[in-house]
Amino acid sequence: MKKTGITLFSGLGGIELGMPEIQWLYAVEADAKIAGHHANPEQTMIVAKVQDVDFSTMPHVDYLHASPVCKSFSKANVCSNKDYKEDLSAAEAICTAIRHIKPKVFTLENVPAYSKFIGYMFILSELTKMGYHVDAKIMNAADYGVPQNRMRRMLVAKRYQMVSIQQSHSYVHGGWYAAIKDLLPELK
Repeated sequence: MKKTGITLFSGLGGIELGMPEIQWLYAVEADAKIAGHHANPEQTMIVAKVQDVDFSTMPHVDYLHASPVCKSFSKANVCSNKDYKEDLSAAEAICTAIRHIKPKVFTLENVPAYSKFIGYMFILSELTKMGYHVDAKIMNAADYGVPQNRMRRMLVAKRYQMVSIQQSHSYVHGGWYAAIKDLLPELK
């Protein structure tokens, strides 16, 4: 059975193209012009800001990916009009999506400076509270065959379940010989 996924801030559908083994069910993109050229026609496109999506109606999936808008954090953006309030509400919406969709794996990709943003720290905190193990690092796309130096903050969070060790209460009396005597019938 094919694994299922949902993308947030879907852009043109790059993550979907890069991971064809996933059956992508939904894509959320606020920019109608971009959403209209999305690469995956089988995916249900929701043209809306993530803050306006009702994630409680979406199915649980194996994989959820988010690439939040990075213009407030990108070195390429020289504009002084940075909208951190909008960015924080987007981070909160990402956490709402994770809570409702309950993916086995959540990934986030952004510019390196995003990791200094309070919204990123909020996402990390919420992932931990929800029982995810988080691995985050800065990676260069050139190290993976992309013909450009493109540094990106990559986060992978996997849901894990605590396993408790149950005491058996079946004590072996008679020492080590009693414990292994059935394994070595010829042992005296």
